This record gives sequence, C-alpha cells and structure tokens, in this order.
Amino acid sequence: MTAFLPEGDIIYLSGSINEDTAAGFAAVHDANPKANLLVPLKANGPAGSAATMGFGRAVWEARFSTQLWKESVISGRAVDAFLGGTQRTMEEDVVIAVARGADIKAHKGFAMEMTGGDGYARFAD
Repeated sequence: MTAFLPEGDIIYLSGSINEDTAAGFAAVHDANPKANLLVPLKANGPAGSAATMGFGRAVWEARFSTQLWKESVISGRAVDAFLGGTQRTMEEDVVIAVARGADIKAHKGFAMEMTGGDGYARFAD
C-alpha cells in the first residue's frame, strides 16, 4: 500500500508502490494543486513494471520535482518515481537499491526518457 502525506508544497511518499499508486497520486495532487515536490521517505516494490513506470510518468507529467532526504530509503519501484521528477536532488547518506525490472529494455528506455540521457539508465543494463 502506498501512502501520501501532503504538507504545503510537498507530498511525502511511503510504502509499497503498486498498480493503484498513480491514481492515488493524482487524487492527492488534485486536492493539493500547489504541491510540486515529491519526497519519497521509505518506499519500495519490484522495479520496472508498466505500473511503476506509469507512476514515474505521472510524476513527470504533473511537473513535480523529486527529492531524497538523508532519511530516505528507496528501492525498486520507488526509484522509478524518483526518476520521474523534472528535477532530482538528494542529500548525502540516502539509501537507494536498484533492481532489474522484468522488461530490461523498457526500463532502460523509461530511465532515458525521464532523464534525457543514459546517465541514470546504466542501472537498467
């Protein structure tokens, strides 16, 4: 289950990202139209599925920046959400665990699409 906590211009994300996450994000964003920053705190799930890449695209299309704080621990699907940010920043000591998705070619294409190059896409090789 994915949890969203809006606070001012920030929406905090935690939990396991799944097929319902993009719809939940859209509902929270609609209710908080001034929000423009997504901060994943502790989030996970298997990487590279169509649903997770769809959530990353939803973050991108909403024109959200993403930021990881030193307390952030993200893995799998949460990395796709982070990559969806139009601007991505992170503090020191962030924990990121990347896993190969089921469709490596699609996942690499997604990472390249979100970042405009292959700098982040190397993890999908």
